[in-house]
Amino acid sequence: MDRVLHEGRFLRLMDRDGWEFVTRPKATGIVIVVAVFEGKLILVEQLRRSIASQVIALPAGIVDKADSPARQETASSAAIRELEEETGFTAASVREVARGPIAPGATDEIVTVFVAEGVTKKGAQRLDADEDIKVHLVDLVELPQWLKAREQEGRMIDLKLYLGLSFLKPRAAR
Repeated sequence: MDRVLHEGRFLRLMDRDGWEFVTRPKATGIVIVVAVFEGKLILVEQLRRSIASQVIALPAGIVDKADSPARQETASSAAIRELEEETGFTAASVREVARGPIAPGATDEIVTVFVAEGVTKKGAQRLDADEDIKVHLVDLVELPQWLKAREQEGRMIDLKLYLGLSFLKPRAAR
């Protein structure tokens, strides 16, 4: 039986059979988008207060929970929306490549990874008032060195970025 231990603005601490975990009551999932524009990977950088560090990551966000099933956002539409909001780029379509729990010992979040196809520049970022996201376009050939340099500057690299890279086709196959 689930029991609410604490509820904040965005997170709820639960107890299920003696195991504590976090849930997001206003979300049905998390999406991550692997997007390449003109040979460059689209990355975002933002302060993550939980670890008190700037983090380099793939564009990502929550699938908003609707008040009725008929109005429920799909994971694929959330992926395109998050890409546009965070980066100003859009995708003609997205292809789901992986889905599963991200940290099942701590949260019930299910993450869906998408590869964006037909990526184009749409306009400016559309950030929430509390967001400060810097966009980086990094040539895939230079990515390992670029990430290492960011780590040496004190930034952290979201490990899901490496997961996302595994779904890109080799340059010769494009």
